[in-house]
Amino acid sequence: MSGGGGMKEGANFDPFEEEEESTESDSDEGESPEHSQQTLPYRFARKTAEDQREQKPIWLQEETQDLIDERINALAEQFDERVLRMDYLEAAILADAEGRTTENVLREWGYDRR
Repeated sequence: MSGGGGMKEGANFDPFEEEEESTESDSDEGESPEHSQQTLPYRFARKTAEDQREQKPIWLQEETQDLIDERINALAEQFDERVLRMDYLEAAILADAEGRTTENVLREWGYDRR
């Protein structure tokens, strides 16, 4: 038996077997789990906020920290939901690097979907 992820082991039953077979036969390029992961925004596909991330320390001035708090609060009000600091910081960095807005990155990740 393998050390699987909490499913009943040794029963020769794979609840995903039928989906995998139909995915393979429906796709010329043999799309794999990468496609199924894209169906949910990052925010909902992860188990915790730390999932798929590495911790990197960043040293900030007090004024910068205050500005971050203001932006997080404004986005939380705009989206009508709590915005995680970790999500905001990564989205802001990514948005700047890609020439996008932080709001658009957060929406892509699943914020503002009510």
